[in-house]
Parts: sequence; C-alpha cells; structure tokens
Amino acid sequence: MSSYNLITTPKELHIYPECGHTVDYNDWNPRRAAFFEKWK
Repeated sequence: MSSYNLITTPKELHIYPECGHTVDYNDWNPRRAAFFEKWK
C-alpha cells in the first residue's frame, strides 16, 4: 500500500476480499480492457 499511496495520478483500488491472492476475472477483465481503451 505504501507504493500505491505515493502515486499522485488518478487511481482506483479494487479489493476482492473473497478471492484471497487472486481476482474475480469476470470483473477484472472488463476493467482492464476499459483502462487500456481509455489511454490508447
């Protein structure tokens, strides 16, 4: 979290408490695709 807190640009943090050390890819993949579309 300390590195995340040092980032001064706009950012979002998505926590998946039920997933342990992985993510919910049904949620993550569309977010990732939208991010790269936005910054293309």
